[in-house]
Amino acid sequence: MSISKPFDVGNVTFDVQVPKFKTDAPTPVDLRTFAMVPVWAIVDPNLGHAAFRVLAAMCLFANKRTRITFVGQERLARELGITQPSISLQIKKLREAGYIQYGRRPSSAYNQAYVIPLKAPEGPSCPNDTDE
Repeated sequence: MSISKPFDVGNVTFDVQVPKFKTDAPTPVDLRTFAMVPVWAIVDPNLGHAAFRVLAAMCLFANKRTRITFVGQERLARELGITQPSISLQIKKLREAGYIQYGRRPSSAYNQAYVIPLKAPEGPSCPNDTDE
């Protein structure tokens, strides 16, 4: 549905069709259905539950091809229902354990970027197809 609206250009008036937008549009649906979490994080007995939840949430926002995420700590805190200082502490633990690497977005000095590496950090070994 559209409405007609006059549009003036100099001395000439055009009648332009303008689409009518609904003001009661529904809230966008969250289309995230799963996160690709590294296997070694799942099998690591030394990784605490809080750190694992933060890592899984970061994986939820990560680019599936590059494994880079620009998700902020406030967003993670909101998603997980915990405080931002708790998120910061868990991110520190994940960085120290080698589960994530830290960087900056090239176009900004303020936005942090986190990379989930493909290689397992030093520590627990990841099961593979040859283990029986």
